[in-house]
Amino acid sequence: MKYELKIEKMSYGSSAIGRLSLPDQERPIVVFVEYAVPGDTVLVEIFKQHKNFWEGKILEVLSPSPNRTEPFCKHFGECGGCQWQQISYDAQVSHKKDVLLHQIQKATKISVDELEPKLTVMPATKTKKYRYRAQVRSDGEKLGFYKSNSKDFIAIDECPVLATELQKKWASFKPSPEITKIEWTLESSGKILESLDANHAALGFTQINPEQNNILVDLVTKHAMTTTSKDYVLDLYAGSGNLSQKLASKFKKILCVESHGPGKKSSEIEKVATGITHLAMAVERFLTPSIFGDLCAKWSLPKNPNVVIADPPRAGLSGTATSVSKLGAEKVILVSCDPSTLARDLPSFLSHYSIEHIYLLDMFPHTYHIETVVVLNRKN
Repeated sequence: MKYELKIEKMSYGSSAIGRLSLPDQERPIVVFVEYAVPGDTVLVEIFKQHKNFWEGKILEVLSPSPNRTEPFCKHFGECGGCQWQQISYDAQVSHKKDVLLHQIQKATKISVDELEPKLTVMPATKTKKYRYRAQVRSDGEKLGFYKSNSKDFIAIDECPVLATELQKKWASFKPSPEITKIEWTLESSGKILESLDANHAALGFTQINPEQNNILVDLVTKHAMTTTSKDYVLDLYAGSGNLSQKLASKFKKILCVESHGPGKKSSEIEKVATGITHLAMAVERFLTPSIFGDLCAKWSLPKNPNVVIADPPRAGLSGTATSVSKLGAEKVILVSCDPSTLARDLPSFLSHYSIEHIYLLDMFPHTYHIETVVVLNRKN
């Protein structure tokens, strides 16, 4: 089935959305179309019909959106790394704003008119060569990534969003049949760390975009510093302590909690610097009332943190949202790379907290991914 379709908006994903009015349907059918751009008029072929929506692919762009642009990577459309290169960068950021506000409004029932004044949008400082970390695949002869929406390998000979040093590393790397996965991390010193066929993030989790990460750290630091007391920061899903590092000289104690990684045993305690303690323990276990209470007593921590920072993986806080909301912190700073799980978690806080500020920090240009910071203030 082929239809002419006007594209209205982007979804949280690689597809844009249009609505198809048909004589035999009571209401318009929502159609998801990959690589379409809001403002396009396209000829689409429907390849899958679901109960509440259809999926189509573009056969022809009949009238392009003014925001449609030529992708700068020759592998775009096959490689699954980028999904929005066909959209001008300013429009990408605008669409991410709309997606984020819609997700939060839908979950919290707070109107977009009320949310929008609280939102600050921070576009990327670099839109190419911004990635300082890469997970690369190999078929034994060539390097590449997975194809879009699959686990099928596609050979790639260049990736314009990788930092220059990683592009050079890519060009000089010699694949072999024994190696199927390579991870590279470019450190600020210029050194490239390499991991071969190891578990994901074997080199440790770091943000892929250092320029935007610096802005992220500064935002978290600025809002944490507005608390009335400076006794104790609890940094959950802390990784290496990226988000709380600048607070070490400002607060008496910092506790970073992260599941144990390579070389770490569960419950291992590491004092990295004065006032900073890293605990290798799953956050879910740490927040068990008995364990949390025992550790607070053992380390002479106040009953309530002044600040809780939480930067969970893509799955969000999930079962820990309510536990975090009950810690009684004066301020909770939520950092998320997935607006759908962020929106799902937010209602757990809104009985005790109000939204002070929302930041959309574009960490991942040319993809649909959205980095968000939500600052929550405890209600009196």
